Amino acid sequence: MLFSRKQLNMKLKVFVLIFLFLGINASLAQTDGAHSDGLNWQESLETAKKIAQEEKKAILVFFTGSDWCGPCKMLVKDFFESEKFKILAEKELVLYEADFPRNRDLVTKEQEKSNKRLQQNFGVTGYPTVLIIDYKENMEYYECIEKQSYKLVDEIIKDINEFLKNS
Repeated sequence: MLFSRKQLNMKLKVFVLIFLFLGINASLAQTDGAHSDGLNWQESLETAKKIAQEEKKAILVFFTGSDWCGPCKMLVKDFFESEKFKILAEKELVLYEADFPRNRDLVTKEQEKSNKRLQQNFGVTGYPTVLIIDYKENMEYYECIEKQSYKLVDEIIKDINEFLKNS
């Protein structure tokens, strides 16, 4: 026998602990700022603009504090992860998240600078805020801050479709 029963038990325990550790880390990585919603969020606004021009789509910019903003997390869960939004986004939108996390490791230095510039350019003062810009640079602005409570999924999608139709 190559290993004793005691050695096998110890190796099995170590294997199980490593497996659990890796599984927990993977699940934490998905919920802490990463996109597990299946949508194609762009890494930079410049890339989003380029794609929007090429595909004649509007850009949806989501201003959020992904790791600390409760209403932002609710909007992600209730709106961005809804099937209705996913269908609309796939056909009509290029997505960019302007994230302002407390954990600065969630964004690159370039993204942090770009997001601050965007925030100043558009006068964003609360989170979550959703901005829609068509490929011709026309704009629709939704300030979805806590005290206003954001609209229902169907209302937001109706507003986005109306904006897209008129742009």
